[in-house]
Amino acid sequence: MFGAFLHRALRYWLFKVPTRNIALMPLFSIVDIPFIATVGLKQSYNTVSNLRTFRRNLSSTRWAGIAELYPRPVLWFYIYILFCWGRYCHILSAVINDPERSLIGDNFLRYCCQIDDLLDSHSQKESLVDQPAAIKRDYRVKEIARELCSRLAQTDRPQSVKMAALRTIVRFRADALAAMQHAIHNPDAPLSEVIRDKEQTAGNLLRTWVQILNDLYAVPEPQASAAAALFFNLSMIAQCLDDLGDIPEDQAENTQNLFMAITRQYPAEWLQLNTHLGVQTEMFLDWHWAKAHIPGSTAEIQRLYNGYAENMLKDQANPGLAEELYQTMEKIRIMGSHPANAIAKSP
Repeated sequence: MFGAFLHRALRYWLFKVPTRNIALMPLFSIVDIPFIATVGLKQSYNTVSNLRTFRRNLSSTRWAGIAELYPRPVLWFYIYILFCWGRYCHILSAVINDPERSLIGDNFLRYCCQIDDLLDSHSQKESLVDQPAAIKRDYRVKEIARELCSRLAQTDRPQSVKMAALRTIVRFRADALAAMQHAIHNPDAPLSEVIRDKEQTAGNLLRTWVQILNDLYAVPEPQASAAAALFFNLSMIAQCLDDLGDIPEDQAENTQNLFMAITRQYPAEWLQLNTHLGVQTEMFLDWHWAKAHIPGSTAEIQRLYNGYAENMLKDQANPGLAEELYQTMEKIRIMGSHPANAIAKSP
C-alpha cells in the first residue's frame, strides 16, 4: 500500500505540468534525473549547453507550446528531440542560432494537442469529431492557429516555403481528423485499421513536424525525406509504449489501443484480459500475469514494436543518430513501469 502511494506521489511530482516554457524554465531541477539517466550525462550536458545558446538567441519569451500541457520531463525530451533533428540533418548550429523558426514546430504540436484535448474533454466527442468546422471554431484552437499562422508569416523564408509549410499543416489536420473520426466511432476496429489510425495521427504527427522544420531550415533531399521517415518510426515506437501503459484506462473508456486490438485476435486471451482487468486494482496491467496468460498477444506487440525499431536501424543518412534515438527509446522502455517491459529488447 505504501509503495502504491509513493508511486502516485512520485508520478505527481515528476509529471506536474510546468508553468514556464523553454525560454523561461530553470535549466536544472531535481526532476531532471530521469532525463539525465535516459540520454546519458554527455548528451544531457550537450542539450543544456545548446539550450543556453538557443535561449540567448530567442527574441520571444511567450508562445503557445507544449509546455502548457506537458510536464518538465516531456519538455526536456522535446528539446532533446529538436536538437537530435538538427544533428541528424547537420544543421544544429542553424537551429540554436536562429531558434525563432523552430517555435513554429512547437506551435504546430500545441495546436494538434489542443484539438486532441478538446475531443478528449468533450462530453459528446462522437458528435464533435464529425464537425471539423466546430473544432476549428473553438476559441483556444483558433487562438493557437492564429499565432501559428502569424509566426509562419513573419519568418524570414520565401513565400513559397511558407505556403508549402501551411499546406503540410492543413493536410495533416484533415488526415488526422479523419483518422480520429474513424477511431472514435470504431474503438473495436481490426488491428490493421487501428495501426492505420495510429500511424495517421501519432506517427504522422512527428513526421509532419519534421517536414515543417525541414522546409523552414531548408534541409535538402534526401536528408529531408530520411529525417521524416526516421521520426515517423520513432513516434510509432513511442505509441506502442504509450498504448501499453494506457490499457486499463483505454479498456474502461472503450478507446482504440494497439495491444487490445492485438488481443482481440485471440478470443481466449481477450476473455482472460477483460476478466483480469475487471479485478486488477493496479494502475498498469500486471505483465508477469500477461506473459503467462496471454502469450500470443505479448509476442505480437513485440513484433510490432520490433518492426518500427528495425526500420529506424536501417537508416542510411545518419545511422549513428538513428542508433542513439533507438537506444534512448530502449532506456525509456526499460526505465518505465511494468507495461513497457512486456517488450523484450529489439535486435
